Amino acid sequence: MSLESASQQSHTSKPPTPILQKYLRLREVSPTEKDGCYDTPCFLKMTCLGQLEEWKASPSHHLCLDVRPSDDFRKRRLCGSTNIPWESLCERGNELPPKQTPFAIVVPVDRPECVQWLKENGWQCQWVFWEDPAKECFWTLAQQANYSTTGPWTHAPLFNPCRLLKETIDTIEETLGTQRPLECLDIGCGAGRDSVWILSHSPQWKVSAIDSILQCVQKTQAMSEAWGVQDRITVLWAKVLAEGGWRLISAPPPVDSKGRVIGVPTEDFFSFLPTPCSFDLILTIRFFVRSLLPQLPGLLNVGGYLIISHFVEDGVHEYSQPRKDHRLALGELRQFYTAMKNMEILVDEIEEIEDGRPVNSLVLRRLY
Repeated sequence: MSLESASQQSHTSKPPTPILQKYLRLREVSPTEKDGCYDTPCFLKMTCLGQLEEWKASPSHHLCLDVRPSDDFRKRRLCGSTNIPWESLCERGNELPPKQTPFAIVVPVDRPECVQWLKENGWQCQWVFWEDPAKECFWTLAQQANYSTTGPWTHAPLFNPCRLLKETIDTIEETLGTQRPLECLDIGCGAGRDSVWILSHSPQWKVSAIDSILQCVQKTQAMSEAWGVQDRITVLWAKVLAEGGWRLISAPPPVDSKGRVIGVPTEDFFSFLPTPCSFDLILTIRFFVRSLLPQLPGLLNVGGYLIISHFVEDGVHEYSQPRKDHRLALGELRQFYTAMKNMEILVDEIEEIEDGRPVNSLVLRRLY
């Protein structure tokens, strides 16, 4: 499958089951009409099953957040759910779905503040399943409907990585082969979602992640530990300077005779770090320094891939951040890399990100 034709699989809606039909009809009944039956075991059972089936029949059928303690989650859970214990949810909010995307949530009955916090911060908890340790009815129903499991589990991400990365990663891995470890460089890694997603996609990958913001470095480290991939990632607190040099923030910077910080040339910077000097995949997602563009192909192995996605001044959208001088011009990346004969442009798209701002996204490959 070509990179241009690679796309996400869409969820095909299933016809509503009799239980779901009955549940949807009941939701339309006024509270006074339900007063005589809303607290009966039959009603509670039908409501719980109805919610489960409504969720599973929706496009969000694969999105379920479980905020119970990790030990409880390992014992039993809804199929495909993701565990972020309530105590760490605030610090790991970057792992949640986009705020406009509804999802399911499993919550201890004594933790209603969890749902309240999520809703107050803009997330769409459309299906809420309360676990009461004193009652087994929820898990009994989930098991009978084959929606729960006690078997081995793996991390199922609730968030979306960079769209082009998700759509092309299988083709990239197939092209690069499976005979050796693959190295990825994530420049401007942010909170680490793309880096950790790659590591969870295949054990073949190792990642060097770089960001200039200490909080992002810490979040990337914490997320890699939570996902159990910390042994395959190196996270660096470093910055790309305007002239294209690098500065390792965690170490005293070199200065010239006038006390000005000197950027370390790219080839020297990577030669003394605990990272490779060349990579199979480089990501620069919503991170942009123009002076870095000509240096990126030199960091790629022959046959390696470069994915760039950054805000573009398209003359249509009005937005304040980043500033216009920190945006791409239309066609800027295509014009720049077309002139480099050893680089092949595979994908070149203008798209909107979740908040509606436009980005220019490219996938390139080094030919020789």
